[in-house]
Amino acid sequence: DLPPGWTGSMNGPELAVQANDISGFVNVKIVRCGDTSNAVSKWVRVLSSKQPQITINDEFQLGVTEDYTTYQWYLNGVAIPSAIDSVYEIEENGNYTVVVTNAQGCIDTSDVYSVSNYKVSVGTVSADPGVVVYPNPAQEYINIQSSELWNVTLHSMEGRLILSIPKANGRIYIGQLGRGSYIMKLVRPGNEDQQLIYHFSKI
Repeated sequence: DLPPGWTGSMNGPELAVQANDISGFVNVKIVRCGDTSNAVSKWVRVLSSKQPQITINDEFQLGVTEDYTTYQWYLNGVAIPSAIDSVYEIEENGNYTVVVTNAQGCIDTSDVYSVSNYKVSVGTVSADPGVVVYPNPAQEYINIQSSELWNVTLHSMEGRLILSIPKANGRIYIGQLGRGSYIMKLVRPGNEDQQLIYHFSKI
């Protein structure tokens, strides 16, 4: 006999069960040649485990909402060497997951967290291209100070496109945005490889 909602099957002398979140008694007795043994009853406690949920902060670091005993971060399904802390600093775009172990030894995997546009991408633009983006944090306007025009896009921290302005240079109105963190991407017209990405906060 199994607790309510459990399922099980015999595999030789072994009983394989699929449990749910209900604890209960597992009762086992052997039937052989018409003879039935006394039932052996074992109490099985099911420990609840929350699936890890990935978060991100303003420093481009991934974390999880709960505390666990061990962590292993993955990028595109491949384990990241030495990424075994509760926080992982993003180094490239891609699909991130984390495998955790809780205090009871249960192992679980997070859902995929897709990352895009989180790091400055310079391409063939020099390290000091003479571009100044200010203020940060900003309230109603972001100013782009440059000797040339840029194709500008604004993105949410999840990578969702919010605003696109072709060949901009000067003041950009952001008063319609909610408070929070955003990504501004500047691309040289006609050359997608030449780009700059800035992180700023809207207050």
